[in-house]
Order: sequence, then C-alpha cells, then structure tokens
Amino acid sequence: MKVVIKNFETDVPPETIGQIQAFKNGLDEAYKEYFLCQPPETPNPAALEKALYQKLGLPEPNPAASDASAKDADLGPWLGLYLTEVEIKVQVVPDARRLVAIKTIFEIPYGQDAALDVFAAGKDGKWGQVIHFTSRPYASIVGAFTGFDYRLSPPDEKGKWFAVATYINPWPSSCWQTLSVEALRPDFYLTEPEDKDSVPFGEGYSIFHDEEYGYVCDDVPPYLAGIGKDGFEIRFSISSIDEGSLNSVSHMNYRIDGDEVTRVQPVATNAVNFADEWVRRKWEQALLWSAQGNLAALARSHAALHKTISGDFISLRSCSASAEEEVGFSASGEGGKDGPTWYFLVNDTRKAYTMLRVSHQPKPECKGRNRLDAVKER
Repeated sequence: MKVVIKNFETDVPPETIGQIQAFKNGLDEAYKEYFLCQPPETPNPAALEKALYQKLGLPEPNPAASDASAKDADLGPWLGLYLTEVEIKVQVVPDARRLVAIKTIFEIPYGQDAALDVFAAGKDGKWGQVIHFTSRPYASIVGAFTGFDYRLSPPDEKGKWFAVATYINPWPSSCWQTLSVEALRPDFYLTEPEDKDSVPFGEGYSIFHDEEYGYVCDDVPPYLAGIGKDGFEIRFSISSIDEGSLNSVSHMNYRIDGDEVTRVQPVATNAVNFADEWVRRKWEQALLWSAQGNLAALARSHAALHKTISGDFISLRSCSASAEEEVGFSASGEGGKDGPTWYFLVNDTRKAYTMLRVSHQPKPECKGRNRLDAVKER
C-alpha cells in the first residue's frame, strides 16, 4: 500500500492502522492454516520460505533489483510506504523440539515492522503455533518494531526453552532511540501436561520486558549478544555520565529461573564502565552491586549523584588490594563551573563488580598509574 506523506510525518493515517493490523492478522492465520496441512517432517527453510510467499501471494524479494527511483517518480519529494518489501525468513531448529521460526518484516516510513511466529510438532506429528509476537496497533510509527532480531534458547534439563527478541522504535531523526527487549515462553508450559502428545495453538507469554534508551547510530547489531539454556546477554550503547564519551556500552546479563528473569554479574567490562552504570541505574538496582556493609553511605552518595551528575572521568588507578580499583570523576557544576571530584572505589574481579566506597577524597593506597585512556580506547 502506498501512502504519500509529508517529510518527518510520524503519525499513521487512521485507515492505515486498520490495514496494517488486517495484514498481520492475515499473516498469522495463513501461517497457522499452512502448518495444519503439513507432514511431520521438518521442512527445508528455503523451500518453506518459497511456499509461504506463494500462499500469501507475495513476490519473493530480489536483492539485486533496485526500483527506488521508479517508486518515487512523480510522487513528490518523499514517498511514505506501508506494507511494502515484505521479507520472510525461516529458521529450523535441528533438535528434538523440531521448532520452525518465521520472522516476517515489512517496510514502513522511517523503519520497519515485524512479527515472529514459532511452530512446533507434537509427538502425534501435528504442528502447532507456540509463539506469536508482534507490535500492537499503533497510531505513530514509534510503536513499530525496527531492526527486529530474535534467538531461541537451547532446551534446559527439563526440555524447556524460551525466545528473546530485540527491536528499536522507528523515527525520522535523532540517534537516541529506545531498545526494547522481550523474553517469551511458549503457552504449553502453562497448560500442557508433560505426557500430552499434541502441541496446542498459542501465542506464548512474556516473562520479561525492558526498555533501554540509547545511542543507536554507533551500535552494530545484533544487540542480543548471546543466549543459553538459562539466560541471555544484551549489549547496547546507552547515555553516559561522561560528557566526553557521550555514550557507554551497557552489558546486561540475565539469568532465567522458571519464569523469573534477573540481571546478574558481570554488569560491566571494567571499573569505569561499572561506575557509569552504578550511577545511572536506580538505587533498587545499584544496591545489589554495592558493598553490604556500607549501604547507608553508598545510598546517600548515589542519591546525590543519580539525578544531576555529569562531567568527565579523569582517572583509573589500581590500589594495593589486588582486586580494588579507584575511578576518578570530575563533576560539572552550575553555570559552566567545575563541580566536586568524586572517587569510586570498586572491587573488580572481572567476573563481578562491587561498589565499595564513594568519596570526595582518593584512597591513599590507590597510587597505580592512570590507565583511563587505555580503558576508553577499548
């Protein structure tokens, strides 16, 4: 469907909202209908993609073709396109679960929207949809899924698995956008007895959702850096308290226990990255990375730093204690004046980071050479 819109127009025309939803509903029904008639054998991904394009009456994408000039001809300075360039990508999981994942992407102005459908075969040979995940109806393009990526976990000891998806909100300008992270379980973990042969249809259910505001222009996806049977890792460039760096790579490791998702160590890659992360996060999170014997003082320091802090990291020095490092930070004051200098004492084992002390005075035992430049260049 072609809709001519103005430059930087982010609202979705009312009639288009329903048409997008009808298209996605049609995709969902077509995929389920297709699998109802399929044999129990695991399909070939390329053959399945071709069959789904045919069933939907869609042209297969031709990467070599470039008809942008033809599409834009005589349609004004900018052409807004919805529901174009539909791409279907199939992944087959070659293990006992016999999973088939279908990622469907289509173009919208300034970005994309997407859907993920996962099918599984039961012991009776019948296929059923176990996960269906897509955006909700949106009146602004910000509600769509751009740069959609996903991974399916390997099974745990009980054979259970999950999916993790990441996506960015579309927008016509600005490198600062939101990364959303969603972890999903298939429905049958809620309803299916262990010995049931068939796989019931279902859309799956979310066990985790998070949104991180960050700088997407310098990032190189995938943001989903890894996945295992009991957890996953996200890497994303988010805003930094260091004015000279603009952004800081946040390493977010999550452990999954049943349907509980918890962020775990390591929460950083070095002591400077950790100090940045500790200050930016809410105290409910930062206290988990703080020395339990000094929580009251650390809570006061965090409260003073969290809402207003900005400035420049100025030093990273080793201390006499083997795992201790001290990070120096020169805060910005009001009216362009220099603010106070803060020193973060960090216990750094590389596998875990703990904030030990925050003070305006350096610790005398921290006299190692300043390694800040070497850390920033990584």
